Amino acid sequence: MPINVFDGVDKSFLTLAVIIALTGILYRVMGKYNRPMVMGGLVAGFILTNLHLPTTYIDIDSCSEIGSVGIVLFMMGLGASFDLEIINERRANMLVSLGGGCCLYSLVCGFLLLYFL
Repeated sequence: MPINVFDGVDKSFLTLAVIIALTGILYRVMGKYNRPMVMGGLVAGFILTNLHLPTTYIDIDSCSEIGSVGIVLFMMGLGASFDLEIINERRANMLVSLGGGCCLYSLVCGFLLLYFL
């Protein structure tokens, strides 16, 4: 019976290591080309989703759980850096863009379409 090299390593930790390594590489690539670093995470998720990794080493089911935890941590970090004073200063601009722009029109049309379907 062949001995698996990764028998002592938990699949979840190896999966996490692959995700962190690929995301880190793509963060650097996006930074080099002056693109938002979030795009690196999105591209890494797209690559890992479509890359068929062997299930003996990588736990595919834990990828969605790790992604959910990552989204929660990202939203917590975003909420921690949220500044209400900036929103209060730009409230007039926000009201003009919501009321006069197509945002309110799209919202009303979508609600009516949902209501009548």
